[in-house]
Amino acid sequence: FKTHIIWWVMVVGTFAVALIKGKNVWCFRICPFYGIQYIMGKIGGGKLKPSKAILKRIKFVTNFLLWLSLTIIFMSANPSLGAFEPFAMMFSLTGDGIQWFILPLALIGSFFMSTFWCRFFCPCGHFITRLTQLRKKVLPMVKDDQLRQKVRALFGRKRYSVK
Repeated sequence: FKTHIIWWVMVVGTFAVALIKGKNVWCFRICPFYGIQYIMGKIGGGKLKPSKAILKRIKFVTNFLLWLSLTIIFMSANPSLGAFEPFAMMFSLTGDGIQWFILPLALIGSFFMSTFWCRFFCPCGHFITRLTQLRKKVLPMVKDDQLRQKVRALFGRKRYSVK
């Protein structure tokens, strides 16, 4: 924890903003891999637009990859086996197995379609987007007056006098 304090601040801060504000600040403001893909899309034109049917199928693939990645991370003795994103490998040039195949594919895809990896396969962005969607579903329940009264009854303020 102490050796990677900046990384932990970014992770906790990103999740906090996603839950409190309902915005994904990581993908569009902080992630350097997004910036590289964006520039590559500008260089290559990035005009390719997939059909709605393909987008629907890719959404299933993205959900499955996130589920598979989390399953491998939590079930294996080596959590790095579940890491398939090319983000870290792009900057350190060290990676495991499939990452060496995914990185060139993501970069080449960005020439033809703007932010190819981020839009379709990024597990981090997909997870943060899921957090913001969860917030949007839970927030109306918290704003409900009856639920708020029940919460106050359970966790109401008790005033204690100091004697």
